[in-house]
Amino acid sequence: LGVSRRLADLRFAQATGTSLRRAIEDRRLEEVKRRLSETKLPIDRIARLSGYSNPLRLKYVFKARTGLTMSDWRKGGRP
Repeated sequence: LGVSRRLADLRFAQATGTSLRRAIEDRRLEEVKRRLSETKLPIDRIARLSGYSNPLRLKYVFKARTGLTMSDWRKGGRP
């Protein structure tokens, strides 16, 4: 990009109203939700395919952001 990471983060936040990290996490979680709804893949595989190297981190983030476990989401308990 030709700028420091800090400046890139700042410009992204100014342009979008959210942090770059949050935007990436949002996109990853959308992919996780899609895979939970459309496949029967195990959660640890979904984590890796969605960019999470640690399934436990994904479980924590998913529960914090959705209020549901991934198993409950898969069962149709989504809002």
